[in-house]
Amino acid sequence: MKKVLSALLSSAVIMSNVSALPLNTNAAWKGQYEFEKGKIVNSGENGAEITSVSGASAGKAVDIKDGGNTVTLTVNAENSGAYRLSIRYNQPYDEGGKYQNVIVNGKSAGEVFCEYTGDDFSVVSVNADLKSGSNEIAVEASWGWTNLDCLLVEEGSFSNYTGTAKLSNPNATAKTQALYNYLCDTYGKNVISGQQESTWMGSENYEFDIIKNASGKYPALRGLDYMGDDFAGCNRRAIDWYKKGGIVTICWHCGSDFRGSHTESLDSDLNWSSALTPGTSEYNALIAGMDKGAKALLELKEAGVPVIWRPFHEFDGKWFWWGKGGAENFKKLWQIMYDRYTNHWGLDNLIWSLGYCGDVNSGWYPGDEYVDIIGADTYVNHTESLVNMYNKTAQVANKPVCLHENGPIPDPEKMKADGAKWLWFMTWHTSFIDSNQFNTASYIKRIYNSDYMITLDELPDVYSYGNTSSGGNTAPEFTISPPEAVKGDINEDGEVTVADAVLLEKRLLGSGANNSANWKNADIYADSVIDVYDMIEMRKLIS
Repeated sequence: MKKVLSALLSSAVIMSNVSALPLNTNAAWKGQYEFEKGKIVNSGENGAEITSVSGASAGKAVDIKDGGNTVTLTVNAENSGAYRLSIRYNQPYDEGGKYQNVIVNGKSAGEVFCEYTGDDFSVVSVNADLKSGSNEIAVEASWGWTNLDCLLVEEGSFSNYTGTAKLSNPNATAKTQALYNYLCDTYGKNVISGQQESTWMGSENYEFDIIKNASGKYPALRGLDYMGDDFAGCNRRAIDWYKKGGIVTICWHCGSDFRGSHTESLDSDLNWSSALTPGTSEYNALIAGMDKGAKALLELKEAGVPVIWRPFHEFDGKWFWWGKGGAENFKKLWQIMYDRYTNHWGLDNLIWSLGYCGDVNSGWYPGDEYVDIIGADTYVNHTESLVNMYNKTAQVANKPVCLHENGPIPDPEKMKADGAKWLWFMTWHTSFIDSNQFNTASYIKRIYNSDYMITLDELPDVYSYGNTSSGGNTAPEFTISPPEAVKGDINEDGEVTVADAVLLEKRLLGSGANNSANWKNADIYADSVIDVYDMIEMRKLIS
């Protein structure tokens, strides 16, 4: 072996005047951090531990286990500002999912939902501000029992949406698809202003006149409600708003017989087993009630009006009849309406918006093929960004996320700072806009004149919006790398031998270089170039 090595070294000396070759590596991006290298602190009975997991980026992960356990990584940020923190995880324990808390420099950055993955991996993301230099990022077990693989840190503020702006209904009208294209392109860049109407305050434009008088502008989105069987009135106002270039969204407060309004929606219920069984009298009554709304929406389709359709909102709160039967019955109810409206009535003018309550409870999602937009709502006594609710909603599915109802309007500067990328807000009517302690005239003026907010006069022609790209961000990519490399093991057979020296000689001579070789391991001298000095170090390893 020594004779062979001497010959190789002679060749290396002859080639010592060859220009150094740049190191070609496939190492993970500098923003990727392995959780098994973090600091683990346990407070639960079952302590978090490092475990080997097939498919993990470096072969290992941290099983976070009991609530209160934490794993903390030190992350270096070149600049202060907004970042996306993406967690790659494996969750084989609970089909209902698990929640974990993300803490950045001692401050909550929100809660992440880790869906059941079996043997596979998935990714969840939150947005957070980092300071220049060292940052402490911790994942704290809330429901725990999840394998944390690695963290990807990307500079910039992201929307979490990576879809292709394709509606769930492949037969959607051109105008409806164009509107959805616009919504997807806007998501993560700006927030669309919205206002729910009332019809009993002396003017059909009561709330809208208040906003106009305070700010000089109108909201871009108008919220309507089919409650009380006000189909004709709602449709007339919807058509008028559409002709102004505005966006229309409709909900429906009604009883389980699809009559009445808010009171009936709270007080009534169904015999769920019978009502969801085709052929029963209860099922036939359910379909007949649904069809009243379908006939009204058909009029809007014939008038060319796309509608963001928001039925059965706040379902997971269980206070309205449509949530009282639980998650499985709700999903069946939603799917029945979707199928009836889409396939029987041909309502190709609908964008289906699924509106959670503020808790965003897991287990209620009907499926991607039935949903286009996901929302959540809450009524609070502040103008904070609601970023925790946004992050939780954004993790339900890969859909744009809206604040489908609100009291005080979140401050646009706080939304930008926190990364709460709401597609729109929609303030509720009457006292929430005419006498709210936060939505004052001066505050409304500031909100509606913010560059971050889109108002009616700033909308493009959303019904012929031609850009079919989503404008979304690409999903974070993690490098699935083998265990730590062995210096000198160029052919990656687990040991350093003369075979590796032969590969290095060929590289230095520029003849027959093996492209499949791991040239990162050839940089034995650790100066980021491959040259004769690496051959000298190779001799030390195999002599």
